[in-house]
Amino acid sequence: MKSSFLALFSLVPLLASAILPSNAVPLLPSQESALISLKTAWRSCPVTKTWVAGADCSKWSGISCDDRGAVFQLYIYGENSCTGALTESVGNLTELTSITISDNWRIYGSLPKSLSNLQKLESLEIRTDFNGGRNSGLSGALPNSIGNFARSLTSLMLLGTRLTGSIPRGLSRLSRLVYLNLDGNRLTGEIPRELSGLRNLVSLEMGGNRLTGSIPPTLAEIKRLTTLNLGNNRLSGALPTKEILDIKSLEDLDLRNNRFTASSIAALATHPSLTDIDLSWNIISGSVPEQFGQMKKLAGLKLAGNRLSGKVPVALLRNMPNLHYLDLSFNRLRGEFPWAYMKTAQAIEHLSLQRNAFVGEIPADAFRKSGVANFNISFNLFSGSMPNLGFMGGEEEPRVDIRGNYFWGSPEFVMDNRKVCPQEGQKYPDSDDEYFAALNCLGKSGNCNMKQQRSGAACRRFCGTSRTNGPCSGHGVCVPAGGSRFKCRCANGYKAAEGKPHQCVKA
Repeated sequence: MKSSFLALFSLVPLLASAILPSNAVPLLPSQESALISLKTAWRSCPVTKTWVAGADCSKWSGISCDDRGAVFQLYIYGENSCTGALTESVGNLTELTSITISDNWRIYGSLPKSLSNLQKLESLEIRTDFNGGRNSGLSGALPNSIGNFARSLTSLMLLGTRLTGSIPRGLSRLSRLVYLNLDGNRLTGEIPRELSGLRNLVSLEMGGNRLTGSIPPTLAEIKRLTTLNLGNNRLSGALPTKEILDIKSLEDLDLRNNRFTASSIAALATHPSLTDIDLSWNIISGSVPEQFGQMKKLAGLKLAGNRLSGKVPVALLRNMPNLHYLDLSFNRLRGEFPWAYMKTAQAIEHLSLQRNAFVGEIPADAFRKSGVANFNISFNLFSGSMPNLGFMGGEEEPRVDIRGNYFWGSPEFVMDNRKVCPQEGQKYPDSDDEYFAALNCLGKSGNCNMKQQRSGAACRRFCGTSRTNGPCSGHGVCVPAGGSRFKCRCANGYKAAEGKPHQCVKA
């Protein structure tokens, strides 16, 4: 009987551990003291309402503890956001492996030096509230001593924290770092060549800062890199094509809104892994390379706001089955767009061609099998019947802008009552060269509809407007010629008819 009782008594700890939560242990005194100190520094902080001295770890929101009562995770985000500073007391939570402070957090002050005490830290992520006002965001520079942080650190993300100064060379000592994201700060100066020491880096993102200079060639030594985002800075010099090609693992390249120059980007087509390329708003000239048609993996190509000229190669649509985002807007491209191959480019969801000099008609069945949901061809020289966009958009209503072309017809009919951009209240450019600026026959598209052409309302004063051909026989733009007179400025491949300046005929 006694042995049976002892056997039953020995099972009590096992039964207790099976019933009680794994975090139902008191916090170690040093851990509790550090958290209470943080609590006093934070205001409007729902999460800290559960931080009560003496309570089991399981009762404290925003943390995780081990079976000794030591905190190994600190995570505060979303509805649990706070206002205040990250104080030095965080350095007493020496068992921390991850810190996540994000979403609506309004943080101020500098990074505490005591973070270097956290030698088990693997992930540090701080994302502040961009709408938090003047006091939202960390202050000061990213210290060079950051290289003394835990050698176990694999992820460092300080986004939108308003850090200033240059990128410290000490970062290169974080040899195990896999993810480095310093997006949306106010960092200045050049990119340190020493960052090549981060040999395990997979993602490097430092967009939205004020970095200057060029991309150091040594970055090509980071052989595992799949994401390189340096967009929205003030970088300049020749586009580092060779370095990009040397990083064979690179998939996502974002260098938009800088000052890189290049007379050709055809060499990028030989890269084996690129899936997204964004070189928008740089100083890139030449043509859209036909060689890009070889990039079977390419899903996004954004070349807006450069100085590209010539025609769009057929191969760009014919040979790229995975392309879903194509932006060639704000360039100097001309000629006819290869609409016939939209049937084969069924993956395209976003197509932007505005502010070029494209001409020609859009075939009625160009979008019959298309999944395009965002479509902008505004301010070109397209002509002919209003394009049939009724097949676009899939489950969602598409965003469409066809202003500033020479279409005729009724978009309400061919688009199945779908809306045409721009939104209510937007105005047209005030320019004599753009007859649609004054015409505004359709109200929102800047093209003549059939009813207004028949009635001869606003459209009658323009060149050769008819029910079938529209202004200038459908192949040009009507511009002022002095007084109340107008003349045709014909599209490429057309000229004003002899003796009939209000008509455009093939040249």
